[in-house]
Amino acid sequence: MTLHKSAFGGRSNIVPALTVVDHDRRRALLELPASLAAHDDAMMSLPAFSQVAASRFPQSTKALPSHLRIGAWNIQQGHFPEESGRLLAAQSLDITLLTELDLGMRRTGQINLADGLAAAQRHGYVFGVEFLELLSPPGLPPHDADEGDNKAGFHGNGLTAARAPLQIARIDLAPEADWFINPRRNQRRIGGRMAVAASFALGNGECVVVSVHLESDTDRAGRARQMNALLTDIDKFAAGRPVLVGGDLNAGARTPGFDYAGEPLFEVAHAHGYDWRSCNAMRPTSRCSRVRNAVQQDQAHFDWFFVRGLIAEDPDVVPAVDHQGMALSDHEIITVTVRLPENA
Repeated sequence: MTLHKSAFGGRSNIVPALTVVDHDRRRALLELPASLAAHDDAMMSLPAFSQVAASRFPQSTKALPSHLRIGAWNIQQGHFPEESGRLLAAQSLDITLLTELDLGMRRTGQINLADGLAAAQRHGYVFGVEFLELLSPPGLPPHDADEGDNKAGFHGNGLTAARAPLQIARIDLAPEADWFINPRRNQRRIGGRMAVAASFALGNGECVVVSVHLESDTDRAGRARQMNALLTDIDKFAAGRPVLVGGDLNAGARTPGFDYAGEPLFEVAHAHGYDWRSCNAMRPTSRCSRVRNAVQQDQAHFDWFFVRGLIAEDPDVVPAVDHQGMALSDHEIITVTVRLPENA
């Protein structure tokens, strides 16, 4: 397969709600020829892939924060939205970076997960589409027996925050895997990996936070290429402002023992001026899941923060379980507090 460069990097049309692809159009997309050209033409034609939804942000009268407590969580589609919302609310996060969010998917009850998690935390949310899912598999009970199609079929990344962002951008990454022609587990999709970036007030300045999901169905070199492209585009958006990048980097995926240490993406981050040692609790961030077809293991360190121009303190890994100890995702929540340097 010949991989291609994304044509969408940097375009950001901020809207209150994404433009949904209707049922008939999604059925037609499923019948497209299995080719990159057909995929790219379809992606270019769908408004949602150049949009970012931003909604529910409260009007804040509080003083500007001197520090931010930030979490990042791959929520594995969001099969347990109420319990997940309660867990996040208990962390008292200022910003929550989220990956694998469903919107209008049969498998998760057709909900807008970003909206629900924002409401649980008294936050607003930002959401961008990673993939338009062309098939509608069932999920866990009570949705395993549901019939019918996805209402929207959107799956993506975003964030929630207690204060409205100052700027928002969508960053599309060049694909390193095939999710359309001959995809894994018959997950036929339009789209590709992406990140959501937003700037926020912090102390007497601003910082940029980025929620990202790097490719799982590739090798270390592929993730390094995506990381380099991501950090290059972040430089354009951040324009010298301090940056935190967080999310599921799939570090160690498809390697023996889930070995993250050999991932060249860390060398790439270092070359761009980022640190990861101060902002991560160095222990696994994966757990066995209740969701079928998940990789059932609990030793991988997939999820990471990277910072540049920020002081990072108190990194932690929060178990992603409900009050009975049942898994809510196959990823834990990672958290860290950041502030500007004293001389900033």
